[in-house]
Amino acid sequence: MADLVRGSDEDFENIFGSCSPHEAYSELSKAGCKNLVYTASDKGVHVLTENIEKFYKVPEITPVSTIGAGDNFNAGIIYGILKNRVLKQNINQITIKQWDSIIKTSISLAQEVCMSWENYIPEGFAIE
Repeated sequence: MADLVRGSDEDFENIFGSCSPHEAYSELSKAGCKNLVYTASDKGVHVLTENIEKFYKVPEITPVSTIGAGDNFNAGIIYGILKNRVLKQNINQITIKQWDSIIKTSISLAQEVCMSWENYIPEGFAIE
C-alpha cells in the first residue's frame, strides 16, 4: 500500500530473504510500490523507481553511535519530499535532481547523528 519504501539491506534480508536492491525492488513492485530507497550503511544508498536507478556513495566517517541514524535518514527523506512539494499524485515523477537533493540531505542527517552520543542532530546543524 506504500508509494515509497525506505529500508536497509538487513531489513530486506529479514523480510524477503533478499540482500540485493534489485531483488527488494522486484518484491515491492509486485505489491504496487514503485519507489525504493535501499540503504546499506557505509556501503551506500540505492534509489530505484520505474524510471530511475541511482547509487549514492556515503562519505567515510568514524561513527560514535549509530542509534538514531535510520530515523534521521527518514527525516531527511520527509524533509526533501516536503521541500520539493511532492504529493501522492506526483511521487512517481520525482526527478533525479530531486532525488539527489533528498538523498544528500538524508545522508547528511544520518551521518551527523552518528558523530555524537546524542540520538538527534544538534540545533546548530539543523539551522544550517
